[in-house]
Amino acid sequence: MLQSSRWWFCLVFATAALSLAPASADEKTSVSSYHVLDKGGMFDLFLEGVGESELKAKLNGPGSFTLFVPRDQAFDELDQETLEALRLPANKELLAKLIRYHVVEEPITSQREDLPKGTELTCLNGETIKLKKSGSRLTVNGNIRIIKADIRTGNGVIHIIDKVLVPQEFKIALQPAKPKKPAKRRS
Repeated sequence: MLQSSRWWFCLVFATAALSLAPASADEKTSVSSYHVLDKGGMFDLFLEGVGESELKAKLNGPGSFTLFVPRDQAFDELDQETLEALRLPANKELLAKLIRYHVVEEPITSQREDLPKGTELTCLNGETIKLKKSGSRLTVNGNIRIIKADIRTGNGVIHIIDKVLVPQEFKIALQPAKPKKPAKRRS
């Protein structure tokens, strides 16, 4: 029984890995970026944000995008209060801004020649990120690693990153999930 469980696990793992394998430069797939992420099974929290920020149709449709996508584990680095606050209707626009900070409206691959110098890219939220290549290491904003690059889709390129990209003013604008109770005064 244990042997067949291992075989089944290896088969499932290999299938998942192949679905996220980068295509060659000559190979073009017709599957959208959204569909690739949806089938990956590691990006549920990001896709939840995509749905809430009304980007699903855009990422499923025509166009040419680059997505810098954190795996679900990357969201664990955000504190629980922030995650709860992002789900509140009052913070819907901030959630959209956070998700749009992960999308660039042009295809960018790791083979781009200006990456060693550092390239500034404008995201859908209007802010810029800096993409840099040093040897085989790719980073975003200096400290966020690209752990899987150049996953080509029918409407762009996906890079999987190890952390959530957070816009600079994001933390100060976030509405708290629960109002803080005032401390009781002792008489």
